[in-house]
Amino acid sequence: MSKATTIRRRVTIGLDVSDRYCHVCVLDARGEVEQEDRLRTTPAAAGSWFERYSRARVVLEVGPHSPWLSRLPKRQGHEVIAANPRRVQLIAEAERKSDRIDAETLARLGRAAPRLLCPIEHRGEAAQQDLARLRVREGLVRARTKLIQCARGLAKSFGVRLPTGEVYHALGAPSAEVQAA
Repeated sequence: MSKATTIRRRVTIGLDVSDRYCHVCVLDARGEVEQEDRLRTTPAAAGSWFERYSRARVVLEVGPHSPWLSRLPKRQGHEVIAANPRRVQLIAEAERKSDRIDAETLARLGRAAPRLLCPIEHRGEAAQQDLARLRVREGLVRARTKLIQCARGLAKSFGVRLPTGEVYHALGAPSAEVQAA
């Protein structure tokens, strides 16, 4: 049996992912809607839901939840396609929009023409964690810089110029007596 025939015979699952819930559309081997469902957008709920199927093609749009949500079915042996939302105009510009329709559209595109979804590959979990650490640090440095600039600006309105390194104390840091206690 050829690979193309194998792909057409398995189910295709379209996921429209929202912050709290995912709407799911399952197409059978003939392209008919086999099941529609809604599940919580949590690793536990998604993991147990995908266990019902073996070797399905799962299609979802890239978004905040897509990195973990694409890794989960991949670990269970499913093929996962993360669709680039900027390139799926059929969904973005649709006149009739609903989670159910979007899930079915993703499933149909993933079944018939996966290349039209302009799939992307997410970073691995370790790389994603490293990037998150860098972004958190960058955010903290920016916030600290803004606080320092704010304190210096406020101090100038009282005729005081804060020297470098003195801002920490100007922001109300505990005195030496309080720190020692």
